[in-house]
Amino acid sequence: MLVADALARSGKGILAFELEHRLKPSSIKAIVSPALRQTPSIDKAEMIAQALGLEFYIGPPRAVKDQDAPPPLPPRLRARLHLPDDATEADALAVLDALPDSAHQWLSRRAALTADLHAASAALDRAARLLDGGADPQDR
Repeated sequence: MLVADALARSGKGILAFELEHRLKPSSIKAIVSPALRQTPSIDKAEMIAQALGLEFYIGPPRAVKDQDAPPPLPPRLRARLHLPDDATEADALAVLDALPDSAHQWLSRRAALTADLHAASAALDRAARLLDGGADPQDR
């Protein structure tokens, strides 16, 4: 369902979304709930569509959209990267490529350092046991 999908993309629950967009409580729930399945008035449907970032349109049939057009960037990604509403995937990639280090590179270095620290710690533990007169567990 278009409304439920748009709500899911927002990352918020129904009530939180309704409150944030100053919609009456349960106005979206009444549409998406299988038990209620109410049909909103045109005015309410337009308000809900605008809040969800959907187009509300009544008019003559329009030409089919270009199927090759890239999908829009998710709003939270655009906001996090400080991109305008009409930003494309290429714009987002350009911003990410401009970062000094990607998160992947940073995490890879961190994982390697953590592994080195664990190995060094284990070697120190073995040395301490040997100095205390205990046997090295790896010798068994």
